[in-house]
Amino acid sequence: MPAAAEERLLDVPSRAALPLVAAALWLLFAFNLGSLPLTDPDEGRYAEIAREMLGGGDWIVPHLFGIPYLEKPPLLYWLTALSFEAFGKNEFAARLAPTLAALVGVLAVGRFAAGVFGARAALWASVVLGTSALYVVLARALVTDMLFSTGISVALLSFLSAREQRDGRAFALAWVGLAIAVLSKGPAAIVLCALIVFADSISSRSPVSWRWLRSFGLWLTLPIFLLLATPWFAIVQARHPEFFSFYLWKEHLNRAAGSEHAHSFLWYVPILLAGLLPWTPFAIAALPAWYREARSDSSDGAVVRFLLLWATVVFVVFSASVGKLATYILPMFVPLALLVGRRLADRGGRTPVAISTAAALVYVAATFAAPWITEPYTAHSQIAELRERLGADDEVAMFGGYFPSVAFYLERSPLLVGVRQELRLGKSLQASDIFVTDLPQLREAAPKGRLYCLTDAREKRADELRGALGGVELISRNQAAALWVRSGDAPRINGR
Repeated sequence: MPAAAEERLLDVPSRAALPLVAAALWLLFAFNLGSLPLTDPDEGRYAEIAREMLGGGDWIVPHLFGIPYLEKPPLLYWLTALSFEAFGKNEFAARLAPTLAALVGVLAVGRFAAGVFGARAALWASVVLGTSALYVVLARALVTDMLFSTGISVALLSFLSAREQRDGRAFALAWVGLAIAVLSKGPAAIVLCALIVFADSISSRSPVSWRWLRSFGLWLTLPIFLLLATPWFAIVQARHPEFFSFYLWKEHLNRAAGSEHAHSFLWYVPILLAGLLPWTPFAIAALPAWYREARSDSSDGAVVRFLLLWATVVFVVFSASVGKLATYILPMFVPLALLVGRRLADRGGRTPVAISTAAALVYVAATFAAPWITEPYTAHSQIAELRERLGADDEVAMFGGYFPSVAFYLERSPLLVGVRQELRLGKSLQASDIFVTDLPQLREAAPKGRLYCLTDAREKRADELRGALGGVELISRNQAAALWVRSGDAPRINGR
């Protein structure tokens, strides 16, 4: 892009340019959104919960495979079910809510930066956030992390706007954002936001940082949060008294300190460096300048300090947790995007335009390549063949592998050989005939029609199935999954 054209673009008033940039980024998030089948276990699980909710299920207590599933609050399921109602039960509709949440995050960043750093910084911060690798990936995935991150971002940016711009109305929006985050992943959002605000307050040499926490407007609008965030937890607790002890222990304390997804303290370093691409070099180069500015007493210095502490607290909290997933650090990408965007606005030049354009083209190309690349490592082909073969009297069992999307695509729950940890609470709360203790019991419960078994791809599954079921035939297998049918029910497929 010629330099003059770039200058004209960046000089467009933010009220006009920011929505255009956000719309372009949303098209990037939504492009070819339904081309990839749902991935397991997360996307398949959440889509199936929403499908059961929409199909006459309980909108208060989410259900998976027909039993209560209380590991997460229901906001993502509610939005996904509404999307299914509007656009049909398909992959595009399943991923629409995270995509729209990503758009809200971009707009929130742009709006805040426009008010604090200026129009150019608003545009570049939006572009940096919307083209960062991890943000784009999670904008296109049916997981809770984008809703959670956007809720936290709206909350913290609104609190900061109220402080820096003396806009008491922003407190109401802050409580709405916090409620969204809590209804996405739970009260961990409150702890995270409180730590960030507290860290900023104790690091500041100005009494303003403490005074705004005692603001009348902040606490006057607190009922907004309470009305939005607390009823669901109270209703579920009233229905299932076991809920709080399970939720606080299993989903928060045990996940943070337990062995599930255990990794070392520095595990997030390469994820952060890769996830912020293509803007990682700019962030690394700017670190000394950010540190110097954060130590100043200027208004901009106070904002930079808050943003740096925001990113640092998120990184440290999740690094200190034993249980780690790559998606957890997404909330730190918003403050980093604001800082990088401000620096790009100050420096100018055509290089960032070329970088963002190239990144967008890479992401578009990846949407076409992803189904082909991932197919050998998913159960997509096995589920598709099963859907073609399955008759009304046939039964499906899942053994070894865990592929919740099979229930979504077949619109029926499979028999589950054994009980996964995430289903134990639901099994204890509601009786269900989908659980089979072991393979011998599966043989006793075998239906009159064909019995199909979807397993992981380990070679030992053949001996286990044949020993318990009296013989099975392999229909297809790849790196992730294998599909079997009980011998005599269907012929072996040549070459499979």
